[in-house]
Amino acid sequence: MRSPTETAASCESEPIHIPGGIQPHGWLIAFTASGRVTHVSANVSALGGLHPGEAIGKTLAEMLPAEARSLAAGSLGLLEWARRGTGGFVRQVRITGQWCQCFAHRVGDQLILEIEPETRPGVFGAAGMADTLQADVLDFSREAEDLGAWQDVVHLATRTARRLSGFDRVLIYRFDSAWNGCVVAEDGNGKLPSLLGRHFPASDIPAQAREMYRRNRLRLIQDAGYTPVAIVPACGPDSDSPLDLRQAVLRSVSPLHLQYMRNMGTMASMSASLIVDGQLWGLVAFHSRDPHFPTLPVRSAVDFLAHMLSGGIAARANAERAQQLLVTQAHHDRLLAAMAAASPPRPEVLADEVGDLLALTGAEGAAIVTETDCLSVGQTPDEASIRRIAAWLAAEGYPTQISAGVFVTDNLAAVWPEGARLVARASGVLAVSISELHPSFVMWFRPEVVQTLDWAGEPEHKSADAAGRIWPRDSFALWRQTVHRTALSWAPYQQEAARRLRQAIVGVVMRRAEELAGVNRELVRTNTELEAFSYSISHDLRAPFRHIVGYAELLREHLGTGYAEPGRRYLQTIVDSALSAGQLVDDLLAFSRLGRTALAYHRVNMHKLVEETQRSLELEAAGRRVAWRIGTLPPAWGDPAMLRQVLLNLLSNALKYSRGRDPAEISVFGEVVAGGHRYTVQDNGAGFDMAYAGKLFGVFQRLHLSEQYEGTGIGLALVRRIVERHSGRVEAFGEVGVGARFTFVLPEPDSRSQR
Repeated sequence: MRSPTETAASCESEPIHIPGGIQPHGWLIAFTASGRVTHVSANVSALGGLHPGEAIGKTLAEMLPAEARSLAAGSLGLLEWARRGTGGFVRQVRITGQWCQCFAHRVGDQLILEIEPETRPGVFGAAGMADTLQADVLDFSREAEDLGAWQDVVHLATRTARRLSGFDRVLIYRFDSAWNGCVVAEDGNGKLPSLLGRHFPASDIPAQAREMYRRNRLRLIQDAGYTPVAIVPACGPDSDSPLDLRQAVLRSVSPLHLQYMRNMGTMASMSASLIVDGQLWGLVAFHSRDPHFPTLPVRSAVDFLAHMLSGGIAARANAERAQQLLVTQAHHDRLLAAMAAASPPRPEVLADEVGDLLALTGAEGAAIVTETDCLSVGQTPDEASIRRIAAWLAAEGYPTQISAGVFVTDNLAAVWPEGARLVARASGVLAVSISELHPSFVMWFRPEVVQTLDWAGEPEHKSADAAGRIWPRDSFALWRQTVHRTALSWAPYQQEAARRLRQAIVGVVMRRAEELAGVNRELVRTNTELEAFSYSISHDLRAPFRHIVGYAELLREHLGTGYAEPGRRYLQTIVDSALSAGQLVDDLLAFSRLGRTALAYHRVNMHKLVEETQRSLELEAAGRRVAWRIGTLPPAWGDPAMLRQVLLNLLSNALKYSRGRDPAEISVFGEVVAGGHRYTVQDNGAGFDMAYAGKLFGVFQRLHLSEQYEGTGIGLALVRRIVERHSGRVEAFGEVGVGARFTFVLPEPDSRSQR
């Protein structure tokens, strides 16, 4: 067994991309554009009988057996293909009597060809891959559609991944902002102990390893007890460096990592990276107590599952982020309006808006510190302590700890020793500078929250021998740590809300003459955020679903007509599910665009608008008895196109959920109320439980199964967003089996907050 000689420091800089060897369950050949072999793995004689030294300088055709020379014949074409940067290449070839999978990728001007024997011949073909996808991945896709939170989706993913792969334990490992990891979901068969909820220090997966995970989504170690097979020669003829294997499937891993696996009691592992918005979010980690070798179709399906899971996490995170931005924007607008209404505008008036000021960042206390005043609200340190924090920020901390205009810490004592006595009220501090000339700040505070972290072994423990050689920790048993002096972390959207408030304050106070330009910049920033959200949704969801439809159609053409009816039904299910998900994406994009569309206010004839909407729904009502009851509808003040969208969603829902009634009764009426007009849409349909009324208007929130009633869960979120943009409000009332009633109130111009 190889003993690692790296110290803790050298572990961080270990050149894992040039290990000088591969895992022993395959072979490697590297060759140039001319087709001449430059490197081989030391076990290559098993392929064609040539010893490694004899193979160097020969062509592939000269060193491979006759049955495998189709690889050699296409080698130059493969190199040209790889030069265009098309991704990994997979091909099945029979060599020395056994079927092998061949992988090719480019490194500089060379092509690296890896050959791996197939342990289960015949399952590499389209039918085998289709069976794998149909049985597990597609079931996951269908079930995940009905899950709202990413936490529920990752638990479903672990069950699917273990059933798919045959490993003893599968877990989802999520990174935090400091690159520590936490197991957030797990599924196992009992052969390995549970690690659910356990934390792992960032040093377990150093920076260069994380970068490898980000670049290469899938990695397999089938036997942690393997002896690496050396690359011959160690360095190339024109280089002093070993062959770069960062993209190699068979790349040998660090001996430290193999020891880490053995210490954990896992002899086989596989990992699939979860990439969200281009960053490494976490890993799907597979462990087995004994050596285990999943076939290529299984690994491909796992890779596809991880890609789908990454897209699902991204979609939910972006939807949540968009919702959070909408909420904080409302607080931001009210704070800015209050300050702008003061004469002259000054930040001190923010202290009068206690609810909005604290809710903007989710703080327990806040303070506005200027050259002359120190105003505080909620739970804060005393004035003298607040001024000392401000002085420290201005003199030392602000230049070094600030990021894009915001100072943030969840452990003030760790960056400012004097903060240790303030933990009861100011363990966490979020501060923004509001003056370019004076030490003036808006600060938010959070108290200490004593936390208990469950680690998989003592995080800093390392074993060392007499020579000082460092080994990974040898125990992963529960090690509980109590963390003091730390507050709840400030979420990125809360930091962004503070940053935007700072910009607005500086714009109002320091540049009154440029007020209009400042507002325009804020609108541009908001638009940019929404466009980024739309792009992320399009990038992470649309492409995979197009691929699902495309490859399903290709698979159908490939199989022709000679396969059983269940297969046809499975393929149609794939297409239908992908198209349904595509509709969800379109609805999400429509939701995101609402914030960028300017409202064009007019006096709207609601009678006419309801009649137009009713006519547009005639096709949905065809063949049914529908009793429309249109009552008095006073005119509204708003954007006609937007209000048409509100009525279309509400009336379409009324038709859909009254589908089982004969006749369906749908009523629309309005009335004048204090400050505006209230409009009501009522039906005698399925109704809903009022205990869940608060969920109706959220993105992705559905109170009925998708098998009962079609839809994406976006329509009512659109309704609420449009009504709120008109400074109105919307409510829902229902009773299961009796019906539902939706009301929205639109204010008149004299009572409407201008936007």
